[in-house]
Amino acid sequence: MIHYIFQFTKQVALFLLVVSTVHADTATTRKSYRRAHAHNDYRHKKPLLDALEQGFCSVEADIFLINGKLLVGHSILELDPEKTLTSLYLDPLRKIIQKNRGRVHPDYPWFTLMIDIKSESVSTYRSLAIVLAQYSDILTSVKHGKVNLNPVRVIISGNRAWDAVESETIRHCGIDGRINNLNSKKPAHLMPMISDNWSHHFHWRGNGPFPEKEKKKLIQIVKQAHQAGRVVRFWNTPENKNLWIALHAANVDFINTDQLAKLNSFLKEKNSKEMLFHPVYEDFQPIPDVIVRDKKAHIHTQGLYVTSKYYYVTGRLNESPRRALLLRFLRTDPSQYEYIDITPGEEFTKKNHGALDHPGGIDFDGEHLWIPVSGSWRESLSVILKIPVSDDVPLSNAKPETVFEVNDHIGAIAVDTKKKKLYGANWDTRISYSWTLKGKLIEKTQQAKLILNHPNQKIAVQDWKSLGNGVVMMGGSDKSPDRSPMTSRALIEIIDMNSHKRLGQARIFGPDLHSGNIAHEGFAVDQNYLYFIPEDIGSGARIYRYRWKKTD
Repeated sequence: MIHYIFQFTKQVALFLLVVSTVHADTATTRKSYRRAHAHNDYRHKKPLLDALEQGFCSVEADIFLINGKLLVGHSILELDPEKTLTSLYLDPLRKIIQKNRGRVHPDYPWFTLMIDIKSESVSTYRSLAIVLAQYSDILTSVKHGKVNLNPVRVIISGNRAWDAVESETIRHCGIDGRINNLNSKKPAHLMPMISDNWSHHFHWRGNGPFPEKEKKKLIQIVKQAHQAGRVVRFWNTPENKNLWIALHAANVDFINTDQLAKLNSFLKEKNSKEMLFHPVYEDFQPIPDVIVRDKKAHIHTQGLYVTSKYYYVTGRLNESPRRALLLRFLRTDPSQYEYIDITPGEEFTKKNHGALDHPGGIDFDGEHLWIPVSGSWRESLSVILKIPVSDDVPLSNAKPETVFEVNDHIGAIAVDTKKKKLYGANWDTRISYSWTLKGKLIEKTQQAKLILNHPNQKIAVQDWKSLGNGVVMMGGSDKSPDRSPMTSRALIEIIDMNSHKRLGQARIFGPDLHSGNIAHEGFAVDQNYLYFIPEDIGSGARIYRYRWKKTD
């Protein structure tokens, strides 16, 4: 019999262990802070390196064009012919990226190099463009409007040669906008950032409460920038904790500082309080093509469950007639696979005005896999199945049992045997449900009330699993309209369904810059590891594995 990932008599204790381990692991594996920006970075004892040691993901260098060289310094009096943009920043970044297999920080894929031009704009930019082109292997570039992603993004500030930059057919930088550019129609790859002088727009200096009118203004600035795909930064911000708290709460992307260690401590404390955890990519396993009806099949993957022996996957066979399938792959050799057709019968097709060919995210109760099967549209009927499975018995012996129907498209099911509850999420998680194990409705929750301590977050659950005692871990996509462009859409959330509070969160980044949303299909958890299957079977499917808590 399959071993369920948690023994129910120990679920609560194990969950608490997981959360406490998340905190401990944060200190040992979380080395980067995506919101930390080193203002005037070159003034530190070790430019760039001091910021990296403190986990900063953004640094700023002022440059002057002097005798054909791009020298770094705040004023002409500070310049040193040996301290160039290449020697202090571009060369070290290239070496670090080569060492870290394509990243500046192993746990975060992006790094921002702000270049503040202090000398004449056009001539300095022309020289800068020539230099940046020599580092095209590490710099994100734009060619004829198409973005080529690399780990370092360069943003030009200060004396900005707008026309010269915008006219380039190939460029390795974007331009820093101002708050009066919030309504600009320029593409985000040209103007990726909105930054401005804090004191020009806000009177509050961090003393006493943040005035409500100014707080709303800040939130609106951030929201509008994010909806346009831009990030936000302010300079000339007071170096105090109260102001940092306000910036952090408003989701300002970069917190500006000259005090590296102080901001590091602040962000470390914020992460600990918010119970963030940080899965680390380990490896992947290719999933082979599957033969159905004597030919290679294209199967749209949906749900994933992992045991010590098998990967269980649900998917929709896309060849006509489309069918709902449950597949099982041997972990030591995925070319050894089985599948069964779990499409509900003709009586449901007539009732649904179309086939129920779309299985969803799945969970296991120790004896049965629970699987929702719906039509492939938003307002369809769903049938909730339970299927007895055992690692020691051929999958062909498993006979689906219809437990109940739901007049909604249910995309994922989690089963809590201790609470004797099922949790379901509909298309885009506009509504979540809880039922008894026999299908009696207990609670129906609108999206804004699913996570009461984060009501504005819109997560579309693709697959979720019960951790027991009313706690679920969900995998899916962040569809919040004001999500920061710096964050991944791929989300893992730990939710207490009793209180509707978020207990933990992780953003999942793929193993490379082109991985896309790795959590937008099947997701599973097995003790120390998280698993994802974002690709369709028959289209180069892989199961990706991430370590999510410290192992010895």
